[in-house]
Amino acid sequence: MTSESSIYNKNFILLNLILFLSYCNITIFFQFPFYLQYKLGISPECIGIIVSIFSLSGLILRPFISAIIIPSNAKKMIFASVIGLVISLLLYSYATNIETLLFVRIIHGVAYVVFGTSVLTGIVATVPSNKSGQAFSIIGIITLLPFAVMPPLLKPLTSKYSFVSVLTYFGLLMLFTIIIVPFLNRFKNPPNVNKSEMKITKKDLIESFRNINLIILFTVSLLLFTSFSATFFYIKGYGIKNHIPNPGWFFTIATTMEIGVRIFLGKYFDKTDKMPLLGIAMFIIFMAFLLLSLKCNNTLFLISAAMFGTGMGIAMPLISSLIFDFSPPKLRSFNSNIGIEMFQGGFFIGSLTGGIIISYYSYRAIFSFSCFLSIFSILLIIFLYFFKRKEVKCY
Repeated sequence: MTSESSIYNKNFILLNLILFLSYCNITIFFQFPFYLQYKLGISPECIGIIVSIFSLSGLILRPFISAIIIPSNAKKMIFASVIGLVISLLLYSYATNIETLLFVRIIHGVAYVVFGTSVLTGIVATVPSNKSGQAFSIIGIITLLPFAVMPPLLKPLTSKYSFVSVLTYFGLLMLFTIIIVPFLNRFKNPPNVNKSEMKITKKDLIESFRNINLIILFTVSLLLFTSFSATFFYIKGYGIKNHIPNPGWFFTIATTMEIGVRIFLGKYFDKTDKMPLLGIAMFIIFMAFLLLSLKCNNTLFLISAAMFGTGMGIAMPLISSLIFDFSPPKLRSFNSNIGIEMFQGGFFIGSLTGGIIISYYSYRAIFSFSCFLSIFSILLIIFLYFFKRKEVKCY
């Protein structure tokens, strides 16, 4: 971690630019289930598997990669993984059946997990200890901007061009990242920790996974992203089923609210007790899912989008910040990447479970399931706040 008091240094700015470009590609997959079902004729059961295998690749690989990638080699790994990402995105043009789609999704998932782990390692090495809440709020804004802009644009783009053509064009845009990487300064190890001590040992891993504070936060993160994934992949089908004019506006409104919340509240996240605020955010998300579990008209649909965005805008940076705060300096990068592992796990479980639920029940049932996950998360946060946090200072 840098000892600088400001987070607005060259590395932090360039890493956020790299993240922005990568998330422009991720948001294109808002249309992926629709493309699989209506263009390639894939069954809903297989769609869930094809969509989720991307996250499963990262889920399996990330714990091993996180223990290997350290600040001193993160820059090289970013460069190599970008090349892997571009190649995998170009391969989608040739994937037209279940077997080839699974193959490409696995390659894409492996390249993405190396990329994401490397970038986050660089970011954690750059963030000052007393600015974690503000830093993760800014990161959240940068990664959310594509979610606000891209979904409404995808409909006209994919009407004029094919889905794989749009994916190819944006995949080539990632090549710009290769130009950015050489301008990154060398990432520094945490203060008073030399390069040899940065190697993660078995003892370090046991220490992390015996920390009840971290275990609860990892669990809340997993549950939250399971719900987020199901929403991301199946909100369009839900909107069509309920005669919503343009379901893509759900994420435009939600993302606008997330960005607004982080702009106005982000700097206060490090000045308040984060745990109660996280509980409030989870309750707002629960209310959004409750509305979606009912038979939504267009007005309620847009209200739920605003509530969902508000809750996510608070919850996501707070979870990342609390994981950062509860971790010793040496393990902050590793534990932050395990937090992303929960993101990948949630995307895997949410996309797979969502496909199963709509096969046997309905789109509304997905959000009833998400309500249950939100309630369980709130109970875990209450338990952590009153019984297990002890003397640890979270703010």
